[in-house]
Amino acid sequence: MHVLAVLLCAFLFWQAADYTYEVWRKGMATPYPIVFPLVYMYILMPLGFIFLTIEFIIQTWELVSKKGRGAFCFRKGEAAVEMKTMDM
Repeated sequence: MHVLAVLLCAFLFWQAADYTYEVWRKGMATPYPIVFPLVYMYILMPLGFIFLTIEFIIQTWELVSKKGRGAFCFRKGEAAVEMKTMDM
C-alpha cells in the first residue's frame, strides 16, 4: 500500500512540477488591478507532493526494516526511559 502511495505522490509531483514550469515559462500572472505572478502560488503544489513522497518513502522503509519512529513507537524497554525524560 505504501509503495502505491509513493508512486502516486511521485507522479503528482511530476505533473505539478511540469505545470508550474509552464506557468513560470509563460509568465502567467493574476489579472489587473493586482498583478501577482502565479508561479509563487503554484510552486507550493510540487513542494507539498515532494515532501509527501519523501514521507511515504520513510514510512515504507521503516515498515520494511521493522523500525518505529515517533513518540509512541518504542521498542521493548525504551518506554520507561522516554517517559521519564518527558516528565522533567
